[in-house]
Amino acid sequence: MTKPRTTAVHLHLARPLATAYLLGLLSSTGPRVLKVLLLFGKRKLALSAAWLQLVSLFRQALSIHRFPFFCASLVGGSTLLHLPVREILLRFVRLRTPTITSTQLHATTLLAKFLAAFISASFSFKLLNGGPQRSSSRPSQPSSHLQFLKPGPFDEPPELDPQELDDATLSARSLSRADLAGRTMDLTLFTVIRALDVLVSRTWEYLPLKPTSKLRRLSHATPPLLFCFSAATIMHAWFYSPSRLPHSYNTWISSAARLDHRLLLALRHARYGTWVYGQDTGMASLLGSMCHDYGLPEERGDPAVTIPIPCEVVHMGCGKSCEKHALVRFWRGWCFAAKIHAPIQLFVLARHVKRNARSGDRLAGLTRSVVAKALVDMSRGSAFLGAFIALFYYGVCLSRTRLGPKVFSYKTVTPQMWDSGLCVLGGSLLCGGSIFVEQARKRMEILLFVLPRAAATWFPRRYLPENQWKEHAAFALSAAILLTAARESPGRIALMVHNASQGAARSRLYGLPVLQIPAPTYRKQVNEPGSCSAVWRSDNSTTVLKAPLAFHLDGCDDAVTMEYENFQQESVELLEREKEIYRHLGEHKGILPCLQITDDGLVFPYLKNSNLRHFLKNSDSPITQPQRLDWVKSALISIDFIHSKGVLQADISTRNFLVADDLSIVLCDFSGSTIHQKKNMVRPETRYEKVEGTQPLAISVATAVFCCRESRL
Repeated sequence: MTKPRTTAVHLHLARPLATAYLLGLLSSTGPRVLKVLLLFGKRKLALSAAWLQLVSLFRQALSIHRFPFFCASLVGGSTLLHLPVREILLRFVRLRTPTITSTQLHATTLLAKFLAAFISASFSFKLLNGGPQRSSSRPSQPSSHLQFLKPGPFDEPPELDPQELDDATLSARSLSRADLAGRTMDLTLFTVIRALDVLVSRTWEYLPLKPTSKLRRLSHATPPLLFCFSAATIMHAWFYSPSRLPHSYNTWISSAARLDHRLLLALRHARYGTWVYGQDTGMASLLGSMCHDYGLPEERGDPAVTIPIPCEVVHMGCGKSCEKHALVRFWRGWCFAAKIHAPIQLFVLARHVKRNARSGDRLAGLTRSVVAKALVDMSRGSAFLGAFIALFYYGVCLSRTRLGPKVFSYKTVTPQMWDSGLCVLGGSLLCGGSIFVEQARKRMEILLFVLPRAAATWFPRRYLPENQWKEHAAFALSAAILLTAARESPGRIALMVHNASQGAARSRLYGLPVLQIPAPTYRKQVNEPGSCSAVWRSDNSTTVLKAPLAFHLDGCDDAVTMEYENFQQESVELLEREKEIYRHLGEHKGILPCLQITDDGLVFPYLKNSNLRHFLKNSDSPITQPQRLDWVKSALISIDFIHSKGVLQADISTRNFLVADDLSIVLCDFSGSTIHQKKNMVRPETRYEKVEGTQPLAISVATAVFCCRESRL
């Protein structure tokens, strides 16, 4: 029996490593493999050429200095090192204190997880950056005639504030562009932002804030404000400092914006100073050719003649109306985004149908409401990008011709000032309002997507090798925080993927069941989930949702899957019984009021004092004798009331009395209790902490009353 068990343990430890490697391989090679296959399918690539590209692609991906091995080293290392590090720390603790308390054990385990993650993250970073130097995928601005002459109309003007190292610095240090560090800067910034999110979120949860607190209102306003700031930073960089953004992200923005490059050049020239209103600087042919292509008089694109360039030119053939142009931009942006969201929603819909298939009816899960929800989610997600693009273009028009000149004097803010940066700034600030189109539960994910890219514009993309230790330390610490939080509280980590699949991703990664979030506005667990249900606190901390247990089981074996599917079914049945009891009982001052009964579960008010057992154990002030007697009286009145209604609470204990703000108690938790002739579905709690000097009482009601009277457990 020992050998099979040892083998199973080894397989369990190796599973995260293998899973991380395969996911890293799939994410790094999947898009490029698909591109090769599409080119081959369209007969734009011969079989031999396609084969050579695929072989070269996988040969590079399988190197130890590439992303798949990095993922395996990061995740697998933190998993495999945890037990040895924990054992070393425990031996050190035992040298100082012979007896280890549960708090010390938990702290030691947490520290071991962090140190194991830090070591593996540090090693993985060195591994990823330690391979043979590759030339930059996007070289810096090369030496050209623009260093000595003014750029022509169709030349890209130099960036005014480039962050790249100049050739003089490189030659003085005998370095080439390929020798510079910073290949993993995007990954590091992504990790740092995610780690900060975890730290801020966990700290915020422990702050004793009231629902009406100004800080709580500030917390709700912060994500939209940060998104607006990030969006403005990214769009401003795309217009005037594209080298500060990743090349792929620049390309994606250009595809979504569908902006005539001549118009983009005109704005860059205006900022650089070679496009000047009222002067002939040789720029007339730039927008003049654009006007010709869109059927407009060429003089409308000449800055020496037309001041300012009319919005009709900016609209690129959509007419004079700025509002019509914004609507056209919204539709184009919606269609562009729908091509991305539609396959995702189709995949989610297919998974739902497969999961809810029944024998004889494979399409049982394909209901009208499910299809409608998929269409609404797809449309709303696409509308977010459409609104972003439309608001940006409309903001540009409002700034430069519609609203800006009316608010500011023509002499104070000239057309040259608007078109050399202020109009782009206006559009960049306005487009951030599109975040309110998206669902509230997705706003934080969108923010965490754009914020690292905005942060990338504040740092040089490539830097001197002697400064790499700073990035190394930032990545190792941030990755250690993320991995520790993921292992300690998987449900609290906001992963890069969509909320609907993030639990499934964690389940596949760790091979364990992962609790599902029941509703968009209830994402924080009040306590650890019980055997019958889980209680989730609302985002504004005013209500809680008691929902049945539901798990992501994608990474579990058949035995675990079957076991947890049974748990889920039992949990649904127990909660349905509680719904029936609440409908029958109605309102009573001694019963926890049910504010709403929904398909997701039961909604109750949030009582921050928790249950009576927790309150008795953690109360700092002594509890008076009248208060204790009042609790006994309230408990008996509540129990007498439910008995008069034909309901027998199946599990009466101090856990099932909640303490309100005024220190009154209310009875709660009727999961699986008896109503009329229906038998109870749960067993009462039978174990209590023994009170010194007393004998254990066999009846749970008497035990609860005794605890109230003695203020003990």
